[in-house]
Amino acid sequence: QDLTKMQIDSSFAEADIGNIRVGQPVSFKVDAFPDRAFQGTVKLIRLNPVTQQNVVTYDVVVAVDNPNQILLPGMTAYVNILVARRQGVLAVPNAALRFRPMKPALVAASQRGPEEKREGPTATIYVLENDQQRGQLRRVSIVPGITDNRYTEVVSGELEPGAQVVVEDREAAAPASPSASTFQIRLF
Repeated sequence: QDLTKMQIDSSFAEADIGNIRVGQPVSFKVDAFPDRAFQGTVKLIRLNPVTQQNVVTYDVVVAVDNPNQILLPGMTAYVNILVARRQGVLAVPNAALRFRPMKPALVAASQRGPEEKREGPTATIYVLENDQQRGQLRRVSIVPGITDNRYTEVVSGELEPGAQVVVEDREAAAPASPSASTFQIRLF
C-alpha cells in the first residue's frame, strides 16, 4: 500500500461549511506526534450531509503528502482549516471577552451603571486606567472580528493599541485566604 499520498476524512458543522473551499490550506495534528503540525489541502467537500441528533455535518476530504510515511491509516487527526487571515490587526485574548469584574467599585465612576445596549455584534472588555495603584477599570466596547479561539480581532471600537486589557481577576480565581486582601488583575 502506498502511504506517500493519504487523505483525511473529516466532518465539519453546517455553520462552518460555508467558509470552506476546495484548495484551502489545512493544518492538523495526530496523537502519535502531538508536538508536530502537518499540512494538507482541502480536496473535496461531500455534498451529502450527515444528521445525527439534529446536528448537520458535512464530510471534508483533505489531501496529505506523507513522504516519510510516518502517518498511518486510522490515526485520529485534529484538523484546522484556515478560512481567513488578518495580519497587523489589533487583537485581544478571548479571556478578555469573558472577564467581568467581581467588584463593581473597581470600574471607574463614569463607567458605572448598566452596560450600553448596542445593535450589532459588540463585545465589552475592561482596560486598566493609568493609575495602576488604585485598580480602576474602564469598560470598553469593541466590534469583534475573526478568532483563532485564542485571540479575537478588534474590528473597531474604543480600544487603543497598547492598552492594558484585563483577562482575569486573580483574587476571584484564587481560593480564599485568611490573610489580607491580595487583589490583583492579570493583564494582557
